[in-house]
Amino acid sequence: MSGDQKPFNIADFEELIGRLSHSIVLFPEAPGSFAELGYFSKVPTLAGKTILVIDSKRQLNDSFISLGPAASIADVSIFRPTIYTNYEDPDFDLIKERIVSRKPISPKRRTVKYDSFKKVTDYDLFALIFESIGILKFATSDDLIYVLRAMFKGNVDPSRILKVISILVGSGKVEEFGELGHLMIVKGSRTFFKVRDGYREQLAEVKISISQIVNTAADDFAGLKGRLAHVG
Repeated sequence: MSGDQKPFNIADFEELIGRLSHSIVLFPEAPGSFAELGYFSKVPTLAGKTILVIDSKRQLNDSFISLGPAASIADVSIFRPTIYTNYEDPDFDLIKERIVSRKPISPKRRTVKYDSFKKVTDYDLFALIFESIGILKFATSDDLIYVLRAMFKGNVDPSRILKVISILVGSGKVEEFGELGHLMIVKGSRTFFKVRDGYREQLAEVKISISQIVNTAADDFAGLKGRLAHVG
């Protein structure tokens, strides 16, 4: 991915993913997930939305995990108690029911409007970048940083933007391709924003202008235009 090449702090990255998530379902079964379990149990904002699913055939009730990190998560998680299930035949219905009953998704909508980049929540930035890619058809991370600088009068955090872009790609909502790392919305991905009455015509005009620019772009963009045609 183009842009700032400074490596991400993995702990900060995990916390960002946690803040963006409605809930976290954790199956501790490998060294990486054991490490995440220990870390999540010490971060209240992550532990509070973690659903811990333990293998009933391997982790007994008096194991280190159940007496340590699992107990810490159970103290603060809205999804407690810990779910024990056979990993060979996990009870996903129970997990789903726990999520729906404890933290239903609100159907209410709210107006998204900020006067500074710092006031933009992680989720709104996630949605804003996603929608920007959709309007632009395709864009590099540098393009998106440029657009956000224009929106917020230059006061943005490029590192934060790149982290959110990485999560969009990792979540499968955005795909990255080509030597320059162009980004494009994955076909079928659900939109986050609903345009307010009075602004639909303006958005349509912007999209038409961008489509005209793309269609008349130099041959250097032929591959990108072909990709757009293939995706639809």
